[in-house]
Amino acid sequence: MCVCVCVYVGHHPLYVQVAVLYAAAIGDEKRDTVEYTSDAFMGAEHTMLTYTRCMDSALCVPLMIDAVVLCNYFSQRGVAPAEAAEALAYLFKVNEGAAAGIDPGFFAQSAKLSALLDSLPAGPGTTGQPNPEQNQAPPTKEENQTPPRGDMGGGEEEAAPPSAVYVGGVLCVGLACLDLQLLGAAEPTSREAIATFSGCDARAGGSPSNTGAALATLGVAPVWVVASVGDDLHGAELQRQWAAAGMDTSLVLRAAGVSTSVAVLPVYSDGGRGCWVDLSANDRLDADAVLGLLSSSTLGRGGGEDAPTSTLAPGLLSPSTSGPSTLGGGAASSSYTLGSGALASPLRRGGGPVAAVHVGYPHLLRGLQGEGLARLLRGVGELPGEPIVSVDLNGVSAATHSAAVLGPSLPNIDLLHANLDEARILTGTAAPPGAAVSATGAVGEEERGELRAMAARLHAGGVAVVALTLGSRGAFASVTADAGRLRRVGQLERAAGGWCGKEALLPALPPRGRVNANGAGDAFSAGMLASMVRAEAVSLEAALGAAQQSALERISGAWESRE
Repeated sequence: MCVCVCVYVGHHPLYVQVAVLYAAAIGDEKRDTVEYTSDAFMGAEHTMLTYTRCMDSALCVPLMIDAVVLCNYFSQRGVAPAEAAEALAYLFKVNEGAAAGIDPGFFAQSAKLSALLDSLPAGPGTTGQPNPEQNQAPPTKEENQTPPRGDMGGGEEEAAPPSAVYVGGVLCVGLACLDLQLLGAAEPTSREAIATFSGCDARAGGSPSNTGAALATLGVAPVWVVASVGDDLHGAELQRQWAAAGMDTSLVLRAAGVSTSVAVLPVYSDGGRGCWVDLSANDRLDADAVLGLLSSSTLGRGGGEDAPTSTLAPGLLSPSTSGPSTLGGGAASSSYTLGSGALASPLRRGGGPVAAVHVGYPHLLRGLQGEGLARLLRGVGELPGEPIVSVDLNGVSAATHSAAVLGPSLPNIDLLHANLDEARILTGTAAPPGAAVSATGAVGEEERGELRAMAARLHAGGVAVVALTLGSRGAFASVTADAGRLRRVGQLERAAGGWCGKEALLPALPPRGRVNANGAGDAFSAGMLASMVRAEAVSLEAALGAAQQSALERISGAWESRE
């Protein structure tokens, strides 16, 4: 309890006494009586007496949160400590250090904060830093120094100057959902048992969300989201989170008559998770919808809920498509010409060329399987600059996989990411009894032979670079020995021409604190892609290490973000 007695004569203090006492009966409460006197009309005085009663912690904690958030933001933006101290003077009763002497008036102090925030360049802050020990790991946004986009209000915009670090942006296509994560979930003992969890959050999930956010964190720009959502609150929340993460939402499809996909993910104490998902609007995403959208879109008009967003009515395809949609089970044919057509100019006007196209979770997207997926990959492969085409797997099981799902697409996949179980299903490789890559310990030569054999089968199918994640065992990458395959794609030859015939195996990086592995595979793909779209080529080992570091930031940051 603080007791303060102050007697003024005019504007001059005559007597001041402050005593800080603890009263058990009051505890954490704040109780004070304050008398305010001010000038009133015609020289009269106005006196106001106030009595306040509140939990002191309820008053202080919001100020502490403000201090932490703003200090973190100013640190990320490179604000000098003295400037930050002056701007945050309003949070403290006594201004000391660099803030000493600041006008004690609240409005004057608020103006200091506003002036500093207004002086900073536009752009989101950075979270998660690459491991400085990894050789040539992708930089942060600040290091990338991508120039801000100019006015996109109308007319023909000039192409943005190329990034000092990356050669272009990435189109992220695939399954999108709003993840409701049940953190610290206990595994139920039976189907009807009651299981507990210790907190929940709702965050953008799925391949474009997780991979795109990780790419944006690493400084890659632009990152376009190409996904299908419903015209509902969940869809609006996804777009809000995408924009907040620094991604461009101008290529998001809003599907009428269906809901945005929602996934319920119990995250167990060991970091593993379960998953229940309603695919909903994702079932409207097919090659015709994506290629039609790209052929007619003007990119680079910013993101957010109010950004231009394409509307996809039920069953509506691009006018240049004939035949029923693949979603209906029929064969669809299209006449998209992307190499020098309408798509080339908008993409270049949107802040830089497309250096890579990433497609996620085809096994869960019935419109992006088989010939539909192959048509999409061929189409985007004709973009100016010959971008790298990447595919990330999820939902692969004996029930969902057949040779027809990916078979026609393998020759057009430049980078394929899968975990160990998915790779075994994909290649039809049974785990050798007692000798297979297990859950713990270093990978031995016999186990490495299994990884090489699986990669060789995928290379034989046409895949250029295979990246396999092994959980707590680390990660493995293999590159085709066919130099002609690498030369076939301009960006691939630039990034991986020196990797021909090489492989890399790295141990896992130790996680920090509690683990949440949701989205780790997507972040791993982002790390590989960020390394491959760098203007300066890196080694295969450095690219694999950067991918692991990106995944580690996701694994550890999922809990840290709410603590």
